[in-house]
Formats: sequence, structure tokens, C-alpha cells
Amino acid sequence: MTTYQPLVSIGLPVRNGERYLPGAVESLIAQDYRKLELIISDNASTDATTDICLQYAARDERIRFQRMDTNIGAARNFNEVFEKAGGKYFMWAAHDDLFHPSYIRRCLEVLEGRPEVVLCGSKIKFVDEQGTVVRVRSRDFNELNTHSMDLRQRVRTLTEKVGWFSLYGLLRPEALRRTRLYTEAYGGDVLLLMELLFLGTTFVLPQSLYTCRMIPKSNEQYLEDITGSRSAPASFKAFTGLAEDLLRVIEAWSGPVSLKAALREDLLENVSQKNGFWSHAIFNENPDLAREPPYQRPVEIRALLAPETPVVELDMLRAAAHKAHKAALAAHPIRRFLERHVLWRFRWS
Repeated sequence: MTTYQPLVSIGLPVRNGERYLPGAVESLIAQDYRKLELIISDNASTDATTDICLQYAARDERIRFQRMDTNIGAARNFNEVFEKAGGKYFMWAAHDDLFHPSYIRRCLEVLEGRPEVVLCGSKIKFVDEQGTVVRVRSRDFNELNTHSMDLRQRVRTLTEKVGWFSLYGLLRPEALRRTRLYTEAYGGDVLLLMELLFLGTTFVLPQSLYTCRMIPKSNEQYLEDITGSRSAPASFKAFTGLAEDLLRVIEAWSGPVSLKAALREDLLENVSQKNGFWSHAIFNENPDLAREPPYQRPVEIRALLAPETPVVELDMLRAAAHKAHKAALAAHPIRRFLERHVLWRFRWS
């Protein structure tokens, strides 16, 4: 443990969290790094959350508690606890997650020794609503371990896979203050992560010191929780909108024009083709894409997300895709037969 003991602030936004909140709070106040403050903001809960928080605040002077009179949405509540923080380092904590007693100390040691790191977390253990361990392979979610990468590599890594949990690590407040914080958008945490990647690297400890509880929610429910509104708009397209918002983050960055163009190209390539989950989600959210042959869909996703792309460039990409498709058919006679005589009848993809 470091000799100098900087204050670490933990922000815990919560709404109707009575079932899991005691476990989360216990894991935080049991940290072996003792110089911390826990700021809990109850977002107008209608269950026993307030009573639970008041009981813990009475027991531990490091806990500060406040309650919102109306539902302001999770995004604003996340930002609220950060604005109240006074520590040299800051960490968000979810009311249904758990942290190993050494989590903060181990993350703090990384931030104290590596000034280029803006966010430090650990490998993750996943559990379900009953606390049963869920086997999730590292290739199936985005660990975002970018400490050895340059800026282009780490920004590209953000969209190579879906499933982001890195925001529940220890952060540098001075970096957070240079971002827009948590925005009221689907994937607000992903947008914030991209902004942080422009400012520094992320580090993942090799031990599983963070337990994340997986509670299934629809994209619409997720957006409602973030904004505090009753329903998502009819035009809501989760992954299409997130890709567009990430492109806007790149455009707003004040870096070199050539590097911004490269970052934009990397993102478009990931979400239109390399990241199969993302490209499939965009395809499902935009029925007009079904009119295009499967081999052309990556180009049409690009056209959808970046409508300013010159027509000549899009036509060149379409021609290249068609040429590659014909070459693939020529190399596989059975596939060519299916394409010509079977698949087209059912518009399979």
C-alpha cells in the first residue's frame, strides 16, 4: 500500500435497489484501503432503498447520502455523485455489483505509478440475479485493456467488441472533467469511454476483483432508465444511434485531421463488417437494408452512418464488394449454385 493516502471518492447512484444494495455497500466499506468516501444518491426510490442508505450512513461516517424528490434518470444521477466528489481519485459503483476488498487499493497503485492511465479496473466475474456465476468468455465482451496501445489502437478497440463494463474502475477526476460525463443517450457509458481514450490509456488488473451482476434488460428499458422518461421514442435505434454518436465524438475531437479520418474509418469498418453483432443489429434496426444483397450491406451501413461520404467513393466500394463476391462464388461451385438457384428465392443472408 502506498505511504501517502489520497482520498478516494466512490459514487453510488441508485433507484429501487433494495434487493442488492446492502451487498454492494458492504463490499465498498470493507475495502482494505480505508481513506475513502462513499456518496450515495437515491433517485426517488419507491422501495426501501432510502431506509437502507440511512442505516448505513448512521453506521459509517464516510458515507454521505442524498435523495432526489423526482426521478432525474440514471445519467444525471451518475453525474450528480461525481460532482459531489472531493477525492484525488473517483469510482462509480453500481448498487447490484460487488468489489473484492483489495479492489480500490490495487487500482490506486496503478494510477499512482502510471500517469498515462486514466482508468484502472480488473478482470470481471459475472453473476446472475441469484448470484450464480455466469461463464462469459473474455472474447465475448470488451475488456478495454489498452495500456500498451497508441491512441488509434485504443479508440479502435472500443468498437471491436460489444459489452462494456470498464467504467466501474478507478478514474482520474481531472480526466473526467474534460469529458461531457454521462450523456442521456443509449450507450452513454461507451461515449464517455471513447472521450476518456482520447485522454489516456486504460489498465485491467489480471485478477477478477470485480463482480458484475447481469440483469437482462431490453434496449428500450435501458434508455428509459438512463433518461428517466417513460418510453423510448418510436424512432429509437440503439446500435445505429450509438455508432452515429461515436462518430460525432470523433468529429468533435480537436486532434489532427488525418488521424480523425483514420479513427472514423476504423469505426465504420468495425460496426459495418468486423463486429458481427453490431452490424447485424444495425441491419435489424433498418429494414431498408434488407433490399440489398448481403455482400453489399457493409457498404450500405457506411452510407447510412456517414451520409456525407461522396457518391463516387460509395460506388467504388460497391464495385469492390461485387467483385469480391463474384470471386468467392467462382472459387466455390456449390455456393454459386445455391446463390443462383436457391438462396435468392428466399432472400436468405
